[in-house]
Amino acid sequence: MDDKTYNRLMKHFELQETQEFIDLDRHRYRSRYIEMINEAIDKNPRVVVTLGCSFAFGQASYTDEMMAKVRPKGHGRFSDFDYVFKDHDIKDLLDLAEEYKLRIQTRHHHGDMPENWMNHSEGEFELVTKNMETNNSFGNKIADYADYVPVNFSQNGNGNQASVNRLFSYPIDWDKCEEIIVLWSYTDATRNDMLNDQGLSYDEIGNDHKTMWPQFQEYDPELEKFHTGNTWHACQATWTRTCWSELYNYINFINAGIKIKTWCKAYNARLVTFPAFVCVNKPTIEDYYCRTRIVRDVNQILLPVDGIQTDFQMATWEFDANMKALHMFPWDTVWEPGGYDSFYGLAMAQEDNCDIPVDQIIGVGTPNDWILPCGHPSGKGHDKIAEKLIEHLDL
Repeated sequence: MDDKTYNRLMKHFELQETQEFIDLDRHRYRSRYIEMINEAIDKNPRVVVTLGCSFAFGQASYTDEMMAKVRPKGHGRFSDFDYVFKDHDIKDLLDLAEEYKLRIQTRHHHGDMPENWMNHSEGEFELVTKNMETNNSFGNKIADYADYVPVNFSQNGNGNQASVNRLFSYPIDWDKCEEIIVLWSYTDATRNDMLNDQGLSYDEIGNDHKTMWPQFQEYDPELEKFHTGNTWHACQATWTRTCWSELYNYINFINAGIKIKTWCKAYNARLVTFPAFVCVNKPTIEDYYCRTRIVRDVNQILLPVDGIQTDFQMATWEFDANMKALHMFPWDTVWEPGGYDSFYGLAMAQEDNCDIPVDQIIGVGTPNDWILPCGHPSGKGHDKIAEKLIEHLDL
């Protein structure tokens, strides 16, 4: 690193510690800090709440302008299309950091820096964009447009139960609210959320759940999405063999919807429900939820071969009860974003003659960056769905 670049970097490190910089950083993340949310509600009792996974959190919601200056790196294999330790030129990162007032930190920012750290590779540095990404999310855009207080309960990698649980868990002054809009951009139903006891703090939303994903393969650190280690992989694999099934997915999904519906009724909140990228089909759920019987042996392994009896002759009273439970889901709140089946579908429709399935988009992205190689909609994707939601909500 030459002296000029070194001096620029040192100056930016100093700038990041100024109150003006800190205040801007916190403002961008205002939908996650409980104190800021409650202070805002005291002044404006109208709130818009977003629930979901990384799609609603705002991950990778970079603007075209920003990406034209310095394009993020990463092949999307681990949803890593970003400015984190990818051997970006430090001068390029400084250009972005200075223009957009973003924090720069090093790979060793949680511990002691090595004595010769300035001689390490450019990849030692990352641009911290999380707060900006959240500020670019569709929930924040709607809040800014229509003068609402934004609350973002979404989290990268989490499933539906985690975001729903947050409605009940955080000390937000809901009773002071005169109007609440809840936007549930539900994620795929395969994720199973568990409470997380590591570093939990209810003054900032997040880090309160860890999520199990179905694991059918042997542990491979090169393929492990979240780099959580062999023990956690083994735990997920055991859960997959002994608890998981498509029926499990749908029970989880229906329960999440019923909880949200109950909460919204209690606070007289308006609910809009739409898929992030995987559309849940009601007739399919009906087949699994109301007609399917799962059978397991003493070790909780599926029987006979697949353990699924779709031709099981259920008693009439039992089937009727299952149908009533299914209808408790807030189906009347389901919305098709701009006439498409999901947020992903809406963003993909903005591309000309491009129809890449969601399971093949990782590492590819779309030609005009409506979907980035990490599989997430870009900033203009969030602009588009915010526009459609504003129309739908008549704000």
